[in-house]
Amino acid sequence: MQKTTVLTLGVAAAVAAGTIALVLLNSRGKFLADTSAAVDINNAGQVVGTAKTPDKKSHAFLWSPATGMRDLGVPKDDVESYGIGITDDGRVVGSAVHSRQRYTIAEHTFVWSPVTGMRNLGELNGPGHPVHVGGMNTAGELAGVSPPDGKERHAFLWSPSTGIHNLGTLGGKDSWASGINTAGQVVGMAEASNRGRYAFLWSASTGMQDINPYGCPTSWATGINDAGQVVGNYWVKGENHAFLWTASTGMQDLGTLGGTESGATDINNAGQVVGTSRTSDKKYHAFLWSASTGMQDLGLADGIASRALAINDAGQVVGEVSSNQGGTYAFLWSASTGMMNLETGKVVK
Repeated sequence: MQKTTVLTLGVAAAVAAGTIALVLLNSRGKFLADTSAAVDINNAGQVVGTAKTPDKKSHAFLWSPATGMRDLGVPKDDVESYGIGITDDGRVVGSAVHSRQRYTIAEHTFVWSPVTGMRNLGELNGPGHPVHVGGMNTAGELAGVSPPDGKERHAFLWSPSTGIHNLGTLGGKDSWASGINTAGQVVGMAEASNRGRYAFLWSASTGMQDINPYGCPTSWATGINDAGQVVGNYWVKGENHAFLWTASTGMQDLGTLGGTESGATDINNAGQVVGTSRTSDKKYHAFLWSASTGMQDLGLADGIASRALAINDAGQVVGEVSSNQGGTYAFLWSASTGMMNLETGKVVK
């Protein structure tokens, strides 16, 4: 499922799409080893993420069983690129950095495809208004966040035909979009007039809808499937818990793996949810949840922590494992093979 990822556990304040990634030497190019992150997977089993080159520059990558990890490079005149999402036809959306100064980053959006290569979409909201993309659907619509006036941050929906549309807020100053489905429904978090920050669901027909449970001080939606089922995180007695929301049932707490915290990052069209949970021994483990099985621990492989960031309709899961050497590596998990290290192509026990 195509989306961006923001992890809301103590182990990582934010593992946004393309945040941390280093990969090793492979047939398509040279990358540093043992610090990679896979952030999305499509229904063809192609994986997108970000990787650092030997000169320590971040590059978006595309992985498939046939090619391994492929360096997508950077747009012309840019210095770094970050993979964010991938559609079922193999288009990759990401962000590119033109320059880095002490307090500012010049950033814009790109789309890569096998036909066109890397295409720079420029500054979607105009000069001086950085755009952070949360996801792209099959129609090429983008959802994300950008300051409309250079100060406040607002969620947006962008399409190739109509340009950028400000989605507004729930009555407060800021909003952030983190996911979009095929129908163009957008999810994220928005500030209300009471300064609370709540999960929202937006559509062209209803506008921005508050889906925060009554009395909850903070919640945020991270993913949505084509049936309009929403996943995210909310605060419960000072702890973060994963949730599943539907229009018919409202918000359901998905629980934990025995610890105090959990966070959901994505949902597929079968209603399976992935994310990360703290265990009873205070470690962070990737999980897969379904209505029939509940929360399943995907384990640590050979690492000290694992985080699931995306899932496709076949139930394949991608994310990252924190290694004992201090880095991380991208993984692909399936029920039949278990967890595979995408840097080496080997199943990790």
